[in-house]
Amino acid sequence: IIVSIFTTTIFFGLVFYQRRLKFLNKKLKKLYLTDKLTGLYNRFKIDKELILEKEKIDRNPNYYCSLILIDIDFFKKINDTYGHLIGDDILKEISNLFRNSLRKTDIVGRWGGEEFLIILPFTSKKMAVKVAENLRLYIEDYTFAQNLKKRVTISLGVGEFLQNESIEESLN
Repeated sequence: IIVSIFTTTIFFGLVFYQRRLKFLNKKLKKLYLTDKLTGLYNRFKIDKELILEKEKIDRNPNYYCSLILIDIDFFKKINDTYGHLIGDDILKEISNLFRNSLRKTDIVGRWGGEEFLIILPFTSKKMAVKVAENLRLYIEDYTFAQNLKKRVTISLGVGEFLQNESIEESLN
């Protein structure tokens, strides 16, 4: 009986430990792939996704993918005028607007500072220009919770992955 109780205790302890370890590994993976402030993918994850998309382009001549690089206009002035906490709130709100405005297959991440990158699989450059313009208008018309005196605007650049170009060339 004592051996049976001991064995059962060890077994359930190991099951509990295994589940806890699985939960913590999932949490750790999320932490290393996402930007802490915005909850979007971070630069590390976006770079990995760019490589994967480029590999698809190189393997399949019928596959196409576009990119949108976004910069918040005059963001330094927002930080200088309203403070960095308000600037952080703006980054969070804009991130949520991007997340809620794109398809589930689109990949959006914080490229750095106030810059974002959107990867649009199966999207032509012509269609990506429309997506970019819709995002630009959406942000320009959006009323931010911080009651800023001026509208927040964004600048966007649209590109397309091409088989003959590197990732760096596609981003320029």
